[in-house]
Amino acid sequence: MSGEQEAVDERLLRIYVDDHLVGATGAVNRLSRIASSYTDLSVHSEVVQLAEQVREDVVSLLDMARQLGVDRRRGAHALGRAGELAGRLKLNGRLRSRSPLTPLVEIEALRVGVLGKLSLW
Repeated sequence: MSGEQEAVDERLLRIYVDDHLVGATGAVNRLSRIASSYTDLSVHSEVVQLAEQVREDVVSLLDMARQLGVDRRRGAHALGRAGELAGRLKLNGRLRSRSPLTPLVEIEALRVGVLGKLSLW
C-alpha cells in the first residue's frame, strides 16, 4: 500500500472513531434523560444499565481517539447534540405534554443505534 493510501486510511479511521464518539455521546445524553424521566417504566433498570455500558464505550472511544491522535471535530459534535435535541421534538398532537408512546419511540430509536453499532464492530 502506498504512503498516500495509508494516510487516507488513517484519516478515515480517525473520522470513523470520532463519528462513533458523537453517536455514543448522544446516546448517553438520551439514555440519561430517559432514565431520569421514566422511573416508572418496567425496563427502567435495563435503561440505567445500558446508559452505564454506553458511558463505558465513550471512555473507551476517548482512549482510542487519544491513541490515534483524533482531533474531535467540534462541528460534528455540535450537529450530533443538535440532532439529539431535535429528536426530542415529535409531532404527537400534544403541545405541553408527552405522548404515552414517547418512551417507546425513544427506546426504539436507541435500539436502532445499538444494533447499528453491533453490526459495525
